[in-house]
Amino acid sequence: MKSAIVQGTKISSLESDEKLLMLFMYLFALVGLKEAQMPNEIETEVLTSFIKANYKNYRLEEIKIAFEMAIKQEFKAETNHYGSFSVLYFANIMNGYKFSREKAGAEIMRIEAKKKAEIEQELTDLELLKIKQEFDEIIVKPMYKKFKTTGKLDFGITKPLYVYNSLIEKHPEKLNAEEKKEIKIQAIKNIQQRLENIHNQKSISTEDYEKKKSWIELMQIPEKQDDEVKVECYRIAVKQIFNKIKTL
Repeated sequence: MKSAIVQGTKISSLESDEKLLMLFMYLFALVGLKEAQMPNEIETEVLTSFIKANYKNYRLEEIKIAFEMAIKQEFKAETNHYGSFSVLYFANIMNGYKFSREKAGAEIMRIEAKKKAEIEQELTDLELLKIKQEFDEIIVKPMYKKFKTTGKLDFGITKPLYVYNSLIEKHPEKLNAEEKKEIKIQAIKNIQQRLENIHNQKSISTEDYEKKKSWIELMQIPEKQDDEVKVECYRIAVKQIFNKIKTL
């Protein structure tokens, strides 16, 4: 699974639907769909559009793996198609697979983090200093400037932890122990508020529905909730430090 997540063919990179259609044929055979039960042209087009819109960051190989895992009952999901390979049936399997994917993704990140740590240990102090300076110039300073201009934090793909570490190393006096406690309390409140907002949505898109399910799963798994609270703490801390410093 891990290699499929990292190295497989990403759905968003497909230039045509040909490989998706080939994937469908494999899945139809795998779940025992008879020829008379196979989706017609319109149903296939709907299924194709749904997958490209909602699973574009998945890879063809891991969709195969997801269905194979479901057949082997490696996660909980309704595998009986009842004579119809519908969007609902596909989403049901993939939702069951999501937790397994997240676990595999976390393991990949752990391995990558370990590799990164090993590489960093080999770097000289001068090289590390250069990397930090480049990070500040390319990431932190533009983020600070945008925050001072718009009042909004935009981390993009940068992990809030990295920005926080850069700031707290230079400005350790900007957050005391009491403020850190208050930040954690506020982070928990923010997470709970987001969950409530998702629950209170009356009409939601498929993407928002997936987000809602993710948040519900998040709140049910203590480890994941703790991780999300930590990330939110870093976001709040960065904002507070930005508000306190006059220039970078």
